[in-house]
Amino acid sequence: MDGQSLFKHETPLQLRFADLDALNHVNNANYLTYMELARILYLEQVLDMKMDERYSVILAKATVEYRRPIHLGDDIKVYTRCSRIGNKSFDLEYELRKTEPNGSKTVMAVGHTVMVAYDYDTSLPISVPDAWRQHLVVFDSPSSVDK
Repeated sequence: MDGQSLFKHETPLQLRFADLDALNHVNNANYLTYMELARILYLEQVLDMKMDERYSVILAKATVEYRRPIHLGDDIKVYTRCSRIGNKSFDLEYELRKTEPNGSKTVMAVGHTVMVAYDYDTSLPISVPDAWRQHLVVFDSPSSVDK
């Protein structure tokens, strides 16, 4: 199985002129914003999560590996998947891919976030709810799942 087939969730991006820096490519800080957009859609669509619910998630860690510059006009999609589920957290992986004129895909950046299940009423981490765990396992079959 190739790396692209591991990712089932995709988020198309609309690049904006304001995303560019002085060198006429997307500023590195915007990659995290693109991952955030994809993450919110992933959580809403895969976990049926609403961002205003008592039980939600907080971002504990984010990393980005920049591979190629993105330019205005590039056809970019963010692919998201759950790669690990722990007791109180789960990991999301991201690939920002450019669709080339011939239809092939070029990975422009890869990212990783650690999401902590969180109770906003008590301001404390919680165990990953069973319903979330089940949805993540069914949708993405993560390689590491704590029981």
